[in-house]
Amino acid sequence: MDLSHPLSSISPSLEAEALTVLARTESALTGRQVARLARRGSHVAIATALERLARQGIVHVHPAGSANLYRLNRDHLLVPGILELIDGTGVLRARLACRMEEWRIPCRHASLFGSAARGEAGPESDIDVLVVRPPHLDDEESVVWTTQLADLETAVWSWTGNSLSWFETTEDDLRRTAAAGEPLFESWRSDGLLLCGDPLESLLRRLDVRRPGSRWMREHEHMSAADVASRLDALTVDSVRSAGSLKWVADPEVIGAWIAEMDFGVAEPITAALHEVVDGARFGYTPAPVEADLGRAFAGFMSRRFGWEVDPGTVRPVADVLAGMAAVIDSYTTPGSAVIVPTPAYMPFLLLPDWHGRRIIQVPMAREGGEQGRYVYDLDALAAAFDDGGELLVLCNPHNPIGRVLTREELLAVADVVEAKGGRVFADEIHAPLVYSGHTHIPYASLDERTAAHTITGTSASKTFNLPGLKCAQLVFTNPDDLARWPREGRWVGQGASLPGLVANTVAFDAGEPWLDDILGYLDRNRRALTELLARHAPGVGYREPEGTYLALLDFRDTPLRDDPAAALRRNARIALTPGQACGDAGRGFARLNFATPRPILEQIVERIGTALAR
Repeated sequence: MDLSHPLSSISPSLEAEALTVLARTESALTGRQVARLARRGSHVAIATALERLARQGIVHVHPAGSANLYRLNRDHLLVPGILELIDGTGVLRARLACRMEEWRIPCRHASLFGSAARGEAGPESDIDVLVVRPPHLDDEESVVWTTQLADLETAVWSWTGNSLSWFETTEDDLRRTAAAGEPLFESWRSDGLLLCGDPLESLLRRLDVRRPGSRWMREHEHMSAADVASRLDALTVDSVRSAGSLKWVADPEVIGAWIAEMDFGVAEPITAALHEVVDGARFGYTPAPVEADLGRAFAGFMSRRFGWEVDPGTVRPVADVLAGMAAVIDSYTTPGSAVIVPTPAYMPFLLLPDWHGRRIIQVPMAREGGEQGRYVYDLDALAAAFDDGGELLVLCNPHNPIGRVLTREELLAVADVVEAKGGRVFADEIHAPLVYSGHTHIPYASLDERTAAHTITGTSASKTFNLPGLKCAQLVFTNPDDLARWPREGRWVGQGASLPGLVANTVAFDAGEPWLDDILGYLDRNRRALTELLARHAPGVGYREPEGTYLALLDFRDTPLRDDPAAALRRNARIALTPGQACGDAGRGFARLNFATPRPILEQIVERIGTALAR
């Protein structure tokens, strides 16, 4: 079968040539344009074929000056069959995938590649399929495996008249082939159309394959902390502004230090994976295997980073943590009930519940040892909030904007109150990996059976790996009853996550940790430098080094800017911080600063604060 021109297999006429051209465009074309795009046939011969198709109603023809415009009539009874004939590669791929999904012994990966994948296979071409068999098959399983391959060879011959050519390999052989950068592997990687199993890049990441010459290896394998600092310190205001993120372009006249995103780009494996998404035009709805791969990658990251053993099947994608929180409020709380928000808080937490018909109860955090002490939960006030109708506690840990990373004892104390009051918890743990030495993030739902039962966790790679614009976050359902309700309650919410976002999050969890460790070292340097810089340039500003996140809540209450420091600094110093009052009543007199920026820019920010205070 000629997969490059399937319709010619049953109709070698010029009508088939013309139909193939028109089927591949929504535009109206002149006869001369159709002839130019067709593989054979003169302008006159193609025009004659088009007129014959027009008489059958298969092609619409409209005069356009001295020429005619032709367009495929997609409403015609015969056209669905014609389109299926023309998309021979797509039909073949669907049949292969369907048959392989039914295999008794599933493969680790299978993809169509070579001329068939490129739509160039002719009648004499083989149908090339890469298949990665599972390891450690016993004798009986090996027979079943071999029979599966042979049966599919027979089926492909029956479907197409072409031979199926298997490229069968093991994971170990695939690892060696990929690491060596062999041309055959590059064909698999560039041409491959996934049939079943893990996507090839996901499988390679799990096998820890790094191809020679990759930018990731060149830039990171031998970089010291000093090298990382030198590279990031070299970034300028102009260079980070040119990236075009909201933090920098919302007001091009100010230095942006407000919205929570970093100025350090993204890890190269993520960039490479997104290029593959673009090159493959993978912008459709997310298929189930991609969603499952995200759950697998997330579970692995949680296990490695925090010792939390998450069932991948309990992980569900959403567009962002706020979308997940909104869905939890709508579906898992009682209309008219209250949402408890410890303050100072992430600003949208003080808006979202009201938008969804829930009252908001602010519970100010207490300070240990006076006004400059560390923030802690006021457990009595928390209990009183539940008594006042609170049903859902928003537990942000690490806490945006105060930077606390709660200890196990603190978390258990909160859990005791929640359990005693019959409450629920939405655990926002989006900053979980951004924790500094001396502190440990403990996932709230992992504490014990109680917290697992009354918690839904929201998180994402977006803050840690700098991916907020790609719109993908995760909800983790540790209560089986909550999980069982989600397909009904959150079906459409889940579809808000983008396929590129799922791919980026998956790669971040699988392959982003070396980059993350470099960035954490740099952020730690900045948070400590901020202490020194404020002491030198703005000694009246209060600051406690955060235990996690890259956000600092600066205390201006003992300065002339106390009424609205963020507004005054925007006006007088041309720097943009987040107003403390937007974080709740407890944030008045404060401003939130994002220090995930190159050190020289951080120095400029603090110098400008000092200048504004000296006026």
